[in-house]
Amino acid sequence: MHSISTHVLNSENGTHVAGLTVTLTHIGPDGAKKTMFSEKTDAGGTHFREL
Repeated sequence: MHSISTHVLNSENGTHVAGLTVTLTHIGPDGAKKTMFSEKTDAGGTHFREL
């Protein structure tokens, strides 16, 4: 199984960024866009999703 993960830090002070929306969009050969998921980072600034 495939997955995607991210960890977001505030570059100004190094703290975790909670509540940031992470969106994965597939763009097909014809230019059509399909949102695969759109979810928010957790309190630790992370997001994990199995695809």
